[in-house]
Amino acid sequence: MRGNASLASVEAALLAVSNADTQRCWEGPTQVNPAPSPVAADYQNVADYAVLVYQDASGDLVYITVPAPQSTIFMADGETVDPPAIAGVSAAVIGTVFTAGGSLVTAYVGGFRRRSGKEYQ
Repeated sequence: MRGNASLASVEAALLAVSNADTQRCWEGPTQVNPAPSPVAADYQNVADYAVLVYQDASGDLVYITVPAPQSTIFMADGETVDPPAIAGVSAAVIGTVFTAGGSLVTAYVGGFRRRSGKEYQ
């Protein structure tokens, strides 16, 4: 991810909706977490993930992956991300994260659950 400021708030917001924990910080000098504490929950495996889609003003997209997402971020179907449930993530991402083209993200488009290695129709 690229941003116009520190991405620490994005990292914190993503951790708040994930059952996973960091082992190393991905911004600035490497910071090792000596005691990660993932949560035992419905989607505790990092093979389960949520994809959050954001866009800039011209419609270019950014895909953000939430490993081991908390089940509470999904609507009743268990597949679709509920926008109010990730409001903290959206607040951190919008206006901070850049698209590949260098424009700031301006809106949340949608999100969905996936599992690595599983085919979806």
